[in-house]
This record gives sequence, structure tokens and C-alpha cells, in this order.
Amino acid sequence: MKINRLKLLTVILLSWLSLPLFAFAQVTDLTWTELIPEHEHERYNLIMEAQSASMMMIDHNSDLAAKQIKFGSTREDLIDTNIRIQGFIIPLEGDFTLLREFLLVPFIGACIHVPPPPPNQMIYVKSEKGIAAQELWAGVAVTGTIKAETIDNELATIGYSMDLIDIEKL
Repeated sequence: MKINRLKLLTVILLSWLSLPLFAFAQVTDLTWTELIPEHEHERYNLIMEAQSASMMMIDHNSDLAAKQIKFGSTREDLIDTNIRIQGFIIPLEGDFTLLREFLLVPFIGACIHVPPPPPNQMIYVKSEKGIAAQELWAGVAVTGTIKAETIDNELATIGYSMDLIDIEKL
């Protein structure tokens, strides 16, 4: 009987050790507006209203890219915290089966059909193991460690980056 208990304790200990580290870390669920510093909310709302009104004048058949409004700062108090946020994927690096880097944006079509959101409304997500490309068009919830990091690429300026821990389709 002693040997069975020892085996059982060994199995339990090994199963605990095999749990991902993030399972023990606190994860904060955030909305996109919570990525904006509180003192910038009113100005952000005014700018977004003006941008929405100007969308009626944009020629969507033009090859000219719509300009990103680069207003807004990041929330320093979120740096190095584990967050979960819902959004949509814009692929950046990978192939048709596996994606290793992507932008997470608050609405479908951001950066493609409309002007990119402000930098503090975009997250540059990196995944070491990659994610399945078929998850591209569905809404997703991503969990990861967020950082305030300015990244410029051909689509936009991005205010946050994240090391992906988990992703789920919505």
C-alpha cells in the first residue's frame, strides 16, 4: 500500500509541475477602452467621432491608405501584467497554416478597410509556437503578458506588444 501512495503522490506532484506557469498568475480581463489612460478618454471619444464622420468622404476604391490618428499614450501600470482581451487578428508573419506574429485590433477590418486605430488601440502579438491560420477571421480572446512598446510597421504605429500565452476563438 505504501508504494501505491508514493506513486499517487508522484503523479500528483508531476501533474502540478506540468501546469503552465500562467495558470498560477493572475489574469486581468480588459476592454479596449481600458488600454487608454483615463485622462485621455474624453479626447479619444471626440477624435473617434470626427474620424467616423470623415469616413463618409473616403474613397474606399483608392490605393491611398487612410491615415492613422497617432493620438494617445499607453498605460504604464499595465506593463508586464497578464491580460485577456478580445479582438480580431491581422496577420503579419507566418504562412497559410501557422501564424507567429499578428496585430490584435478592436474591430474587424481595422487597418485594411478603414484607418488604423490609434497606437494604444493595437497590440503586436508574438507567439513562439504559432497559432493555426484558420483562426484568422473569427473573433478571438488572447491572453498574454502586455508591454508598452512602440512598433512602427507598414500598416501603422502600434503602442502595445504581447507575448502570447493562450488564444481562443469566440
